[in-house]
Amino acid sequence: MKSRQKSSLSPLSWAIVCAVVSLAPQVAGAASWRSAYVISLPNEYCIYASEGEDGTYLAKVSNRIYASFSSVGDVGPTRVVKYAVSHDMVFGTTPEGYFILDTRQGLAEEVERLHLFTEADAWRAKLGELDVLLDYGSLRSPDAVAQGLTEQEVRPWRFEKARGRWGLADADWGFLVAGFGLAGCFALGALVVRQVPRRAGAAVLGFASAFAGPFVIGGGGQVGCAALVAGPFLGMLAAEIGLSVRRALGRALARLLCSSDSGDSSLDR
Repeated sequence: MKSRQKSSLSPLSWAIVCAVVSLAPQVAGAASWRSAYVISLPNEYCIYASEGEDGTYLAKVSNRIYASFSSVGDVGPTRVVKYAVSHDMVFGTTPEGYFILDTRQGLAEEVERLHLFTEADAWRAKLGELDVLLDYGSLRSPDAVAQGLTEQEVRPWRFEKARGRWGLADADWGFLVAGFGLAGCFALGALVVRQVPRRAGAAVLGFASAFAGPFVIGGGGQVGCAALVAGPFLGMLAAEIGLSVRRALGRALARLLCSSDSGDSSLDR
């Protein structure tokens, strides 16, 4: 009896070790990296902050792809420090100076949309030429603006597959599916007595729920791959917990019946 209990605990140890090894780097990375976000601007333009990088840049949206751009000579992507929007005009400051982005539709291709300045006077003069009233109080950092928006507004790519049902992101739905899979593994452990079918079924169900949930619905990536690795072991862990609960309930019911029988026999005497 003791040897059987010892062998049944081995998958628990493996499940815990493998789950920790698979998921710990993802948790540490999520804590240390900034998540990407986007702030919509007029006419398919936006401010985009990429994953883990320090900086926010002007970008244009094309088929849900956020491409940073600059149309002034050989200047690289335009980094935004603070910005404001006035109708179709976006203006603000960069680490090197100032910018104005003209997002109006119907402009000729040869017309410059992005204007960069190193001097404040030239920047203000161009704003006046475009009939834009400069209000320094309206300039805000993209990070501050993003904090005041909803998760679905700043990270729309997280709500594409599940379409934001119940206000949940795709990753939330993915882990919800994985949770239902683990619940099934728990029930499997409580109902199936034989060791090999129980563990094999739990491993398959754990992998399938991780694949359908975090990997497919949740969008995959490093977290989805980690879930695939940990899924079978977590499934076996849930099954062993279900088995332990069934045995504990069985022992409790047996003790209850024994105490009831002893009470009835004492009354007969």
